[in-house]
Amino acid sequence: VVATLRSRLARNGAPLTDEPEAAAEDRPAEDKPAEDKPAEPTGRQRARDLHADGGLTEEEIDDAIFRGERGFVVAALALLAGVPDSVVEAIVTAQSARGVVAIVWKAGLGMRLAMKVQLQIAQIAPAGVVKARDGIDFPMSEDELTWQLEFFGAA
Repeated sequence: VVATLRSRLARNGAPLTDEPEAAAEDRPAEDKPAEDKPAEPTGRQRARDLHADGGLTEEEIDDAIFRGERGFVVAALALLAGVPDSVVEAIVTAQSARGVVAIVWKAGLGMRLAMKVQLQIAQIAPAGVVKARDGIDFPMSEDELTWQLEFFGAA
């Protein structure tokens, strides 16, 4: 048990001696506990900040999709569509391809982005993805898109 504990502590950078740990002031900055370092904003907070500054663009969302930043994408879509995060979260969690297309449409973004959100954020199987009409157009009528939004409480 002791050997296993020491091994795990060693992997996590914890001291392996019985001597008291050096005072926090005596440690280099990179060794200080995380609470002493300024916290980086969450994806959701970063989306809110960008939106407040007018910098929440389709390109920013596309980059976040590429990086797998689900929280950022959900918050960004909610902010641009003018709905609560919980509505977008419900659509994504339900893996509703038509719901994703509708919320991206309501957010004023393009169908190509909607396809990326379906595949990479909602993790919809390629066979279930709602594809763009003529490569770039939304394949559903405005009434169908609105119905999808109403179904998820986003109308």
